[in-house]
Amino acid sequence: MNSSNQMKTMTALMKEKALTKNKWIIEKKGDLTLVFSPLLKQYPTFVHAFTTRLGGKSKSPFDSFNIGINNTTDEETRADARHNRAILCQSLNLPFQHLTTAKRLVHSADVVMLETTVQPGEVDGIATKTRLRPIYMTFADCVPVIIYDPLKYVICLVHAGWRGTASGIGQEAVRFMINECGSAAKDLVSGIGPAIDLCCYPVGLEVVLKLMRTLTDNHELTEIIKEMNDIAAKSEAGDSIGDQITREMTNKIWLLIEKLDLAGFFKKGPTQIHVDLKSINAYQLLALGVSQVDITDLCTSCKKDLFYSYRRSSINQEGTTGRQAAIACLV
Repeated sequence: MNSSNQMKTMTALMKEKALTKNKWIIEKKGDLTLVFSPLLKQYPTFVHAFTTRLGGKSKSPFDSFNIGINNTTDEETRADARHNRAILCQSLNLPFQHLTTAKRLVHSADVVMLETTVQPGEVDGIATKTRLRPIYMTFADCVPVIIYDPLKYVICLVHAGWRGTASGIGQEAVRFMINECGSAAKDLVSGIGPAIDLCCYPVGLEVVLKLMRTLTDNHELTEIIKEMNDIAAKSEAGDSIGDQITREMTNKIWLLIEKLDLAGFFKKGPTQIHVDLKSINAYQLLALGVSQVDITDLCTSCKKDLFYSYRRSSINQEGTTGRQAAIACLV
């Protein structure tokens, strides 16, 4: 097999792996209902979980196991969230007094080492090599990514919204672990947890193009991006961009998606193109050489009984919603 065909085969294999989603373990821990990656659960020196909305005492619309603290909520709701975090640590036998998160999640591509900072600031990736120092982040549709190196004994937790995904936050986490912790990509394993899925996530064309760019380097894509930039500039200048132009650009972009064999990462809906953030994050990790990536099939928007969803709440005009968490700890 020549090098060109070999490269095509490797790319096809990576796509197949990135588009394969698995049934994850849903388990009761006391009053809590938690979700676990079957792959990550194999490692006895590492504890992880993805929370659901079930098991706490948070009141509506945060009912009932809200982990996040919204600055606009009252002190009772904030106290409930703190109490729920303590319950989560207790259910996993982790020390609540050492529980750490970022000061603010900002949809960046920034990763920090917990050992070099007193309090992680505005970042979307936190790594640690310290035992019994649980780290967590909150989510309500964005993609939670846990990366673990069982040889160097280091974990990294990542918050990947569409902006972070477009910036390659998962790949930045892998590079960080390689450069700062001595990890090798081939030794890393990852779990990509509950998030909004392809079925429920239509986005604007600019978002589609930015995410396509993370999957391929193609001259036709570059030309379409230039065309979209020209349209955006005209719109900002006050020119009216009609529905006909939007439909034409949607069709043009979709034809390129099919031509580049990217349809698995995207879906053409009635009016907009849907994106699969979980699989795109998985592909980015696999492209850097991560050995195994376990992707859940759970969609936060579909599973109203299990998860909070910002997108679902916005569509239904419910407004405020709670947050679930991803938590990881070396033990």
